[in-house]
Amino acid sequence: MAFTQKATPADGMARYEANRCEDIVTSQYCPQRPYLELLIPEEVAEVEKLVFTVISHDQGYCEAENTISWSWFDASVSRPPSRDRILPQCILQNELASREYRHHVVVWQVESAESDFNSDSSTRKFLGSIRHSDVIQVTPRAMFPGWSNHVRSIRIEAYCRLSEPSISAAPLPIGTGAVSKAAGEAAHNPLYRPLAVYKKEIRLLCLDPGESDDELSGSFIVSALDAPEMPVFEALSYCWGSGSSKGFINLSSGQKDHDSSKTTLAITANLNEALRYLRKELTSTCRIIWIDALCINQDDVSERGSQVGMMGEIYSRAASVVVWLGLVDSSEPATAKETVNMINKVAENYTPPTKTKGGVLLFADQLPVSEQNALFPRLTRLFTAFFNRPWFQRVWVVQEAWLSKKAVMYLGEEKVSWAAVMLVNYWMVNTRGGGFPGIAQVSLPSLWARIAEHQNLISSVRHSDEMTPRMKILDLVLEGAELAATDPRDRIFALLGLGEETHQRDQIPAPLQPNYTKTTSQVYVDFTLWWINKYQSLAILSAVHAAPGRTWQDLRPSHPATPPPTSYLSNYPSWALPPTGRARYANMTLGLRDTLSHSLSLPATVPVLFPSPDPLNLVLAGVSLATITAITSYPYTNLAPTHHDKSNHHASSSSLHAIFHRIFDPSSSLCTWSRETTPTGADVGPETTAAPGDSDVPLREDQLKDHLSIHNDDPSGAEFPCLTKCLFTTAERKLTGLCPTGVEAGDVIVFLHGGRVLYALRHLERQSKTGVYRFLGECYVEHKEDEPVLGAGWEMKKDMEIFTLV
Repeated sequence: MAFTQKATPADGMARYEANRCEDIVTSQYCPQRPYLELLIPEEVAEVEKLVFTVISHDQGYCEAENTISWSWFDASVSRPPSRDRILPQCILQNELASREYRHHVVVWQVESAESDFNSDSSTRKFLGSIRHSDVIQVTPRAMFPGWSNHVRSIRIEAYCRLSEPSISAAPLPIGTGAVSKAAGEAAHNPLYRPLAVYKKEIRLLCLDPGESDDELSGSFIVSALDAPEMPVFEALSYCWGSGSSKGFINLSSGQKDHDSSKTTLAITANLNEALRYLRKELTSTCRIIWIDALCINQDDVSERGSQVGMMGEIYSRAASVVVWLGLVDSSEPATAKETVNMINKVAENYTPPTKTKGGVLLFADQLPVSEQNALFPRLTRLFTAFFNRPWFQRVWVVQEAWLSKKAVMYLGEEKVSWAAVMLVNYWMVNTRGGGFPGIAQVSLPSLWARIAEHQNLISSVRHSDEMTPRMKILDLVLEGAELAATDPRDRIFALLGLGEETHQRDQIPAPLQPNYTKTTSQVYVDFTLWWINKYQSLAILSAVHAAPGRTWQDLRPSHPATPPPTSYLSNYPSWALPPTGRARYANMTLGLRDTLSHSLSLPATVPVLFPSPDPLNLVLAGVSLATITAITSYPYTNLAPTHHDKSNHHASSSSLHAIFHRIFDPSSSLCTWSRETTPTGADVGPETTAAPGDSDVPLREDQLKDHLSIHNDDPSGAEFPCLTKCLFTTAERKLTGLCPTGVEAGDVIVFLHGGRVLYALRHLERQSKTGVYRFLGECYVEHKEDEPVLGAGWEMKKDMEIFTLV
């Protein structure tokens, strides 16, 4: 049972606590589900100290000598999607080969004595990065066959300093007005004369030369993108960082008929650093560069929308894109020079894997085994820190990198090529997954690998003739769902310039045009409805399973500290494309896999949509099949088919068993639920996923037997207790099937016209001719190949019902 409480010790700090006492066993095949969470409340200003109390042991034996325990505990932070990621930290490893429960207490604190080995620079940085509304999680881990982590209880205590009422003026918004002007006058700033949209006018910054301590200064040039006299310019790609100002720049409008005096604008710390370093390369002339925060009038909503629509053209027209990754601080595992040198060394020595052989890192393969064992943890730590830089996590930088003619990345004063970085990321994705105790292994979000393949920067595991110049916009949005954006609407707007259907600005469909007057809900509803109408399919509804808390496999602790992220948004529809999520979870669906959905024995129909008085509702036609009466764990060995002979009594379960293997991945073959990286040859995106039984990912029954022996004394008829209860049954029609997390007894299974799969709905209220439902997600019903799921006597018009999804 988990709970939280607050106390106030004498030193004035507040203490928050979460505690759970429940025996579980986890192995490398189990989903990486947090055991416990603690929410940091809004009144907290800083977390000064964390205390972790853990009672646990490993499997109790180990045949290898001179080894460490490969069962341990990670601390991580789940946070609002607008914030940068915090790398997980190892709390402790179990005592090696002990069956006795041990009581561990680990203390991390911001200010600690040098003798306090529990508080090093990485843990202090971890503490210093935590903000209010973050959720601290503790996750039990185990790696390699035979290793297991036995957990009895965990407690998290957070000692925090509370915020004090602010008596100072609010910080000046970034790039939104002169220091000398009142906030209400910012929209009339003389720096920003209106731009002619029909001419495709943009502003360019002429950055003046200067010494290191000189104030930043420059002026604007206004020019049309298509004009013959358009100057050669660069485009800056960087992270805005925090919203408070950390620097200033003096600017003039550059218009001859206007006052040439300078106006001072506030800029972020990241932009201040970038401009000062880039200015070092100047001689006597200015550097002409486009910067979104300065060259767009951020106070003018109309201008923001029109300029956002042109950003694809701006970055593709730029002579080069300058990527500013930031400076390297003392807490990182290597200096900027060492990091760039190692990136170049791996990129020059790495041969990517093919379908017939694995990747080779030449210089590492030539080292003695003992040196290899030390090298790979070092590379993992170094590249994880590099890929965790905020720039790689932001959605707006995707098109900036994709469309650039030439991209140069700056890590402080060091430069590294875009191609080398992408190749090193590919090495990280395809090397040994899961990290090491105490060392997280984090590669780039999957969209970056897709970009590198489309740019021919790496050898793809797919055949080159399967590649297309552009990705479908839905695939882009799903792949980019895990990227950070201050405004969730930007997870669509920032990718329109790359989509196959949307990359031409004058042909972007009206419902998808960047429009910041729309609410987040309306932006995602409009996208979902546009997709349904364009493709005459409801397949996009399966994308709800990309959202945390709505995945097929339940990845949340038994007592989550917060509701699913979509509930933070008022009036967010249950059926619409989620504003945040992970592409790998979207891949683990039925409706978004052509090879799966086409074999589900459902009639081919088109969506039947009805008008709704509420623009956030979806009214569809379909037929109700049955009400779920019970949901149980999947009895693996009882339902496992012995072979695929239809005469065998197990044959009716063969399709169910194959779907279970693909969706829930009990042997961790696809690594969707259990690791941060995907193994060589595994699925990379919705376009390339495979059907049940494909040979690229074997069922690995040997691992499953090992998994069952860890969790059960008698494996016959055994279940996987760490997997979600997913096997549902109905009294009507006596249906048996699989359902995702969140579905309960009493929910209904329906067929909706235009759907590739069956869906689960929760009845909210019944009207005279229609029912109002919450959309829960897709489902699978067991059936024989020669028998339609809906029954031989089903008639479309006769059996049609109307469902209002809210």
